[in-house]
Amino acid sequence: MISDTAAPSSQHEILMASELIKKPSTSQNKTPAAQSSSSNNEVADNVPLNYHHHHHRHLWWPRSIDHHYWCVLRKNQFSYYKTRDEREAISVIPRFEILNFKMSELDGILTIYTPSKDLIFKFPRGQSENIDRELMHDWKIALEKFLSSPGGNESVTTGSDYDEDEDEDDLIVVDEKAGPSTSKCSCNLTMDEQLSREDKEFYRMFDPRNAEHQVCSGILYTRVKKKKLFNRAKWQKFNVELTNTSFNLYSFKTGKLKKSIKLDKIIDCIELDNNSKIKSDDTNFALITFDERLSFKAANDQDMVDWIINFKSSILIRKKIKS
Repeated sequence: MISDTAAPSSQHEILMASELIKKPSTSQNKTPAAQSSSSNNEVADNVPLNYHHHHHRHLWWPRSIDHHYWCVLRKNQFSYYKTRDEREAISVIPRFEILNFKMSELDGILTIYTPSKDLIFKFPRGQSENIDRELMHDWKIALEKFLSSPGGNESVTTGSDYDEDEDEDDLIVVDEKAGPSTSKCSCNLTMDEQLSREDKEFYRMFDPRNAEHQVCSGILYTRVKKKKLFNRAKWQKFNVELTNTSFNLYSFKTGKLKKSIKLDKIIDCIELDNNSKIKSDDTNFALITFDERLSFKAANDQDMVDWIINFKSSILIRKKIKS
């Protein structure tokens, strides 16, 4: 499914989405230069031959390790999900981490290069039992558009309550001491509903006993006390990362770690009673730990739902391990 060119311009606009077959990723110590191109041949020429030639031999891999995922390319990220409803993200990769791509039309394999690993996907077969060439073409066009667009991420709003400046002494605001919340949570999944979806992938992704790895990443806003504004609180943008052991907030400008929360201290993640009259307040949620409560704002409703589900999955698996 390639996006309609008449759709409104937005960093979250979907450029392409379809089911693809995931091959296990390969880690790399060296990466190709991040460079966009106007043709697939140029992309291939810009990646050293000794970096990617080994993928051509994989014309097929055992069915036992095939994973069919719903893959979505937006202007600001590439992500893939367990199901088409996009309720459970396997991985979300921001625009700045995607260096290049290569598409092998001979064997129907798409390789996406990131600083740490190669993501390898295989195109499904069409009605004639051959590789779906039209789908390959649509992904190629979308990826070229994705790489040729300027980097960066969409701000939630440009209103006066948002601040892009950072001081080293700025403090992330703790809204209140943690405790029972009367706020609604439209994303509150019951234990039975969660347990019915458990599988090996779920444990691999969220189990804290596994080696630490990224579950998802992106951009969130949280309230920060600004020293230069006499401790007035302002919303400020952070790069955030959720791993299977911690939730980390990094300075959007410098990349410096500003706050880290161990997941075993998190009690709940809830959607807040947002002000429906103010569009920018439709995506607020709170993270509750044993001794504090932090409010966050996502760029859109889907991002908010994804974050809540991922936090709740992290909480659930710890309950399972204890039981």
